[in-house]
Amino acid sequence: MSVSYLFEAERGLLEKGPEIIVAIRKSDRGTVEQILAEDPNQINSVDFVTGQNAAMLCVSGRMPKLSAEVLQHAHALDLRHLDRFGHDLLDVAGLTGSEELVDLVLEVYERSGKHLLNNWPDEPSVT
Repeated sequence: MSVSYLFEAERGLLEKGPEIIVAIRKSDRGTVEQILAEDPNQINSVDFVTGQNAAMLCVSGRMPKLSAEVLQHAHALDLRHLDRFGHDLLDVAGLTGSEELVDLVLEVYERSGKHLLNNWPDEPSVT
C-alpha cells in the first residue's frame, strides 16, 4: 500500500467517494452486489485516490470472490479505462501476481474485449 494511500486513509478520505467504491474498500460484497444489480454501469465508478474503476479496485485488492462478482457485469465495463498510473484492468491483474485473477480478467477480455487483445483482422489480407 502506498504512503499516500495510507495518508488518505488516516484523514478519513477513503470513506468518501462513490458508494460502490466505499463498499469495495470495506469488502462489503452484499452492498456491491446490490449496487450492481440496480445499475451495472456503477462498475465504471472511479476511486479518486487511485483512478481505478470498481473492477480494477477489486482486482488490485486481491479479492477473487468479489472480483468475480463485479466482473459478472463486465458487459457494462469500460475496458479501455486507465488508472492514475496508466494501467488497464489486465495490467492491474498482472501486477497482483495472482494467476486466478489474471485468468478471471482474461475471460472478461475474451468475452467483452477481444478486439482489445487481438487488434488485427482474423484473416490476413493478401495484397
